[in-house]
Amino acid sequence: MKSRLISLFVFLSIISSAFAQLPVDNETGKVVFTDVIHIKEMNKDEIYNKAKTWIVSTLKSGDNMVELNGTNSNQIVATGNIIIPDKEINDATKVRAFRQYVLNFKFIIYCKDNRFKYSVQNFDLSFRTPYEVFNTGLIEIIDKSKTFGKKKQQYFEKAIKESTKKNIDNLVNDLIRFMNKKEEEW
Repeated sequence: MKSRLISLFVFLSIISSAFAQLPVDNETGKVVFTDVIHIKEMNKDEIYNKAKTWIVSTLKSGDNMVELNGTNSNQIVATGNIIIPDKEINDATKVRAFRQYVLNFKFIIYCKDNRFKYSVQNFDLSFRTPYEVFNTGLIEIIDKSKTFGKKKQQYFEKAIKESTKKNIDNLVNDLIRFMNKKEEEW
């Protein structure tokens, strides 16, 4: 009996860790990816200019808004979107009726001497069916999209979380690599 309970506990631990955990802000209850990254021997202005270059070259679709020289030269505010391949979600849910998954977000970079802080927030997930367009916050759509049966709802939630985490982690890792890359003369 004891070994069955231990086996069940281990199985449940493995299953629960398989679901990507999205970082949720304790105060707002919203998904926010944030961290402070230290960079040696770079002042605030150098960090700002390098981050500005990354923002403009990475979040470059026509509908993205970027505030580069606003009232505060210590921060950059941009919007971006990630198009999630239909196959990535539909294969997980086994539902083919949903299409054009777009994850919109705000990307903020705060600059100080020898460090910067990024914050990826204000997520909005939209997708459509042949009859309707869904457009709501990331957590809300996972909680309220009861258009699937219980089992498919779990697949949908897992696929959305995993795709969001993977895509935002890739974006942030690209930013960190770029910021740590030494400038080369041409």
